[in-house]
Amino acid sequence: MKSYVLIVCVLLAAILYVPKANAQKSKKGDSFPTYEQIRGDRREIFDHVAPVQVVDQNVAGETGKLHVPVTLRRFDAFGYPPDSTIYYLNGRKIKSQKAAEAELREKAGNVERVSIGEVDKKGMRVIEIDYELKKQ
Repeated sequence: MKSYVLIVCVLLAAILYVPKANAQKSKKGDSFPTYEQIRGDRREIFDHVAPVQVVDQNVAGETGKLHVPVTLRRFDAFGYPPDSTIYYLNGRKIKSQKAAEAELREKAGNVERVSIGEVDKKGMRVIEIDYELKKQ
């Protein structure tokens, strides 16, 4: 009886050991990814689109309106009717279109930001322009 148990144990050990020994002999390719596999295809283009921002301008806990900034390559800040625009140059309010345009020509070295708002209930449009002063 002991000999049968010994033979069964030896056969069982051989059955369990032999496949592992053969698996170690067969060499697979390197499983660590290469730089090319990680980097991916350079022809793919990923465009980043900024999320829509919600601006809360109300004080009493009301939700704000949806504000989507529009970015253009060219701004025509002085193309609106003169009596329907209010200009803010570096935070200073200027009502005259001619005065705002003259100040920009004389003092502005580099225009950093132009923001053209929508027409409000009074029919006025707010145009904000931030600029750096000319270096003399």
